[in-house]
Amino acid sequence: MNSEELQEKLKSILGWRVGPQTAAYIQSRMQAGSPQEAFPILAHDARTGHAIRPSFDPRRLNVPSTPKPAATAVGQMLLFPAD
Repeated sequence: MNSEELQEKLKSILGWRVGPQTAAYIQSRMQAGSPQEAFPILAHDARTGHAIRPSFDPRRLNVPSTPKPAATAVGQMLLFPAD
């Protein structure tokens, strides 16, 4: 995955906006060390634009990029998707 794909994936899955330098840093950390280790990064909340310093866990990118609905209303019942 290239830097632009990683940026888009972080934005769509986690709601984080990162620059090209941060995306390159994430790629180098994922390739150099254990992919199971979390590490801090500097990002921006894609919704508000505020700077955040989350701990990035590479395993979080293995989730589907399309969000699941929280609940579906059917008649008088709410059906929650199974995880």
